[in-house]
Amino acid sequence: MVYPLKITKTNLQNFCLYASIAHAISLLKYPEFDYEQSWDGVNYSQVNGQGARGTISFSEKIVVGAFRNENLHQSYKPADNYLVGADEKFKKLAEDETFLYLLDDVSLYVPKKIKTDIKPVITTAFWGDNDGIFSNDSIEDFKLRSDGLLDFVFLDIKSQREYWKETYEFTQDEIDLVDSIFEIKQSNSGVKIELFNFQKYLTKVYEDEGISACQESLSEI
Repeated sequence: MVYPLKITKTNLQNFCLYASIAHAISLLKYPEFDYEQSWDGVNYSQVNGQGARGTISFSEKIVVGAFRNENLHQSYKPADNYLVGADEKFKKLAEDETFLYLLDDVSLYVPKKIKTDIKPVITTAFWGDNDGIFSNDSIEDFKLRSDGLLDFVFLDIKSQREYWKETYEFTQDEIDLVDSIFEIKQSNSGVKIELFNFQKYLTKVYEDEGISACQESLSEI
C-alpha cells in the first residue's frame, strides 16, 4: 500500500529548517544536546537519544526520508522494501544519500553460517515532491515507526512555533531570534548566519560552550 502523508516537499523543507534553527538556538542553554539535529549538505538528520534516528535528503525537486526506531525490535528487511511503489529517482536518492546515514551491522543467514554485513537498517520511509509525499505506512504507523521524530511536520506553522517554544523553554527573545533567522534563511538559503549579528535578541548571559555549540549548529544550516 502507498499512503499520502499530507505534506509537500516545500512545506517539509521549511519545517525542518525552522526545527533545526530552533535546535541551534536551544544549544545556547543546552549544548549537551548538540547531537539531536544536524545538517550535512542536503541531508537533515535527527537523533532522539532513545533509540530512534532518521535522515531526510532534499534534492532540487524531490525528497526521501528514512527512519529507524530500535525499540520496535523487528526482523531485518532490506531498506528498499520500504520504498515499494516509488520511482527509481527516489530509490537512487535514498541509496546515494539517505541510507548512508542509517548503516548498521546486520546478521545475514547464508548456507551453514551467519554472515555479518553493514546495511542500511530502517523501520519506515517516505518519498515525494511538491505534488505530495508518500509512504508504505499510514500516518499513524509512520509516527510509530519513526518514534515521533517528525510529529512536528504535521502541525501548522503557528502550532509548530509554539511546539518548539515549549519544548526548549524559549524566552520571547529566543523565539524571536529563531523567527528572525528563519526569515533570513527563507529569503537567502546561502547566507551565513553569525550569532554576533543578533545581539538585540541575546539579552541573557550564555556560557561560552553554549555560544560555540549554537554557532557551529547554525553554520551547518
